[in-house]
Amino acid sequence: MGEETATIIWQAMQAIWEGIWQGIWQVIPEIAVVFAAIAAYGACLSAVATRRAVQGQLFANLLRDYSSKDMHEALKKLQEVKRKKEKDVDYWNTMIKHWNDNRKDMTNIEAAYPDVNEARRRVSHYFTTALELHQNKNCIGDCFLKVICRGNVELLYGIVEHLEYALNERYARDQFTKILDFCERDIVAHLEAIRPKQK
Repeated sequence: MGEETATIIWQAMQAIWEGIWQGIWQVIPEIAVVFAAIAAYGACLSAVATRRAVQGQLFANLLRDYSSKDMHEALKKLQEVKRKKEKDVDYWNTMIKHWNDNRKDMTNIEAAYPDVNEARRRVSHYFTTALELHQNKNCIGDCFLKVICRGNVELLYGIVEHLEYALNERYARDQFTKILDFCERDIVAHLEAIRPKQK
């Protein structure tokens, strides 16, 4: 009887362990799926955090560019051109004609109007870069709005776009138009009015 009992207990224990191992082997794929889902969720959170960090860095770069000495000098130069334009229409018309006539030889333009071309390029590049970052979803709309200042948007449309047009009648007008979408509604009509008229 003792041997029989031991055999029965042994068989029962084997059956229990087999059941446990079968249960474990059946549950392992489900556990793996759970861990894979957790890993995928973690990767998703990581991607979102990385994207936000990149957006923050790009926005910080835009602000750093905007606050740089070179940008300050460029805006100052364009403000000076704007003041001269407002005081003397002949000055402005002569300047635009000179730019138009010499579009193939920038040295003549730069000799006659020192630093204006560099200022035009810098400000134009700044705004179009900000627009491209926004369009590529690398800079959210609110951030883009923060980097646009009312006075400098007037420089963009009242001076820079005219100079771009004088250099090339097929300049990227649509980019300037898209930037208008981010401007405060109360000044859009004014900005449209000061843009170069297309022939």
